[in-house]
Amino acid sequence: MRTRWAAVLLAIGLLVAGCGSNGSQGGGASTTTAPSTATSAPSTAAATSTASADVCADAAALEASLNRLLTVTVGQGTVTELQSDLTNVRNSITTLVHTAQAEWQDELVALQTSLTTLQTAVQQLVSNPSTATVAAAQGALVGVRSAGENLFAAVSANCPSLSPSPS
Repeated sequence: MRTRWAAVLLAIGLLVAGCGSNGSQGGGASTTTAPSTATSAPSTAAATSTASADVCADAAALEASLNRLLTVTVGQGTVTELQSDLTNVRNSITTLVHTAQAEWQDELVALQTSLTTLQTAVQQLVSNPSTATVAAAQGALVGVRSAGENLFAAVSANCPSLSPSPS
């Protein structure tokens, strides 16, 4: 089990590292002058405040995409919508992992794991549409909801505007 978690965390780390590099921004020279000691303290506080605002905004975006996923009625005719919503949630998680850095790692990994379970259930629904595969996808959605509730319960301590449980 520890090996699996280590592999998941390694994958997240690689995703974050990949997201952190941006080939369009070179290391060109800056024409601004170094700030004085008097102005550096407020800019540090502003940077911390901005980072927190960014984390909360990314958490809110994840909450919105997760809510869209959780409102889909699972069935053979909703596979495309489920797949699209899954992609949106995964993209939102990647963004939040990048901005939150080490915060809520356990909860984010749990949500990612539950999304992988749902993705597998949706793939089985595509390859073998039946009552059983619909039920499996519905059960996987329950797991996603639970993991989302746990994540947002933790996040809401830092971002009070977020609901501790997705709709």
